[in-house]
Amino acid sequence: MGNFDAFYEMASTGKTLEQVLAENALLCRQLAKLQARASALIQQRSCELEQLGNAVEFLNSRLKEREATIVFLQAKLQEFRKMSACNAQAD
Repeated sequence: MGNFDAFYEMASTGKTLEQVLAENALLCRQLAKLQARASALIQQRSCELEQLGNAVEFLNSRLKEREATIVFLQAKLQEFRKMSACNAQAD
């Protein structure tokens, strides 16, 4: 049925077979260019996503390190406060 539709369109527009084939070739070249551009964009976005993923991992590890440091420093502060309170009571 598809071939019949193409021939019907060709006959109804008054285009010759050569014109239709030339138009088809042009459209195929345009499609190939668009597909190549789409592939390049997909590759670029894939690289960007990988870089962003690496950045997230790095920042997450830094955040965990800082959180651990905060917990450690809070514990030390609590120790110093206890020591200070004991020293104040001893005086």
